[in-house]
Amino acid sequence: MKYVLTVLFVVIFVNFGIAEDSLSIKYLWQGTHKIATKDKATGNILEESIITIYEKSENGQAIVHLDRSGIFNDKEFSSYISSSSFLYTENKLIPIEISQTYKDKNGKIVKTINRNYDLDQKKAIYMTNGDKKELKFEENLVDPEIFLIFLMNYPFEQRQNLSFHIISPMITVQKVCIEYKGVDVLNIGDQNIDCYKLQMMPDLGFMGVMAKFMPSTYFWVTVSDPHVFVRYEGPESGPKSSVVVREVIN
Repeated sequence: MKYVLTVLFVVIFVNFGIAEDSLSIKYLWQGTHKIATKDKATGNILEESIITIYEKSENGQAIVHLDRSGIFNDKEFSSYISSSSFLYTENKLIPIEISQTYKDKNGKIVKTINRNYDLDQKKAIYMTNGDKKELKFEENLVDPEIFLIFLMNYPFEQRQNLSFHIISPMITVQKVCIEYKGVDVLNIGDQNIDCYKLQMMPDLGFMGVMAKFMPSTYFWVTVSDPHVFVRYEGPESGPKSSVVVREVIN
């Protein structure tokens, strides 16, 4: 899946001074983003997508929905749609179900992905075209579909490193961390936007000395509340893939 929420394991980091806590979701931005993905070297558009986040009350519970759709240029898949739902309670987002469908240029379904979570058994159940894989559900596991919301809730005032787990494109649970890297002014369309810069890295402890040999992965979110996503720069789908820039266009 060529999407910003899945490319999270490209630089290695020395693990100290890291808070390994479940991040409290205080900001729940609702709305629609249009995002364009470009090859950094050529500037060619690789993907155009729309992301919508909204909250609904269902059976007396607050349910957060995240819907995505997009089209690819010159890729194995021509288009995709994704639908996800999460229970929002006590400033936490608890995953309920994630469903993704990919189609070719003729509209034929060529790939399906479904994720369900069994919290009692501490399992994340990942289905690809009907093939089942069970992953250990870590207490601080962040589903990739809500990663943008997760970024918005980074503790910018404390600027501490955060360590947690996420499902990687290789369908494994990876321990990663986020590090604060300062403030940049980005030119988006006809606007100059003050943005916090964050770096995403695998958390592999003493192997942090290898970081300089790995490509970098960065995210930018607005300095102004509620710190909405602005740009991603890093590998498209893994350490050896081409570097892309994903950026809001609305």
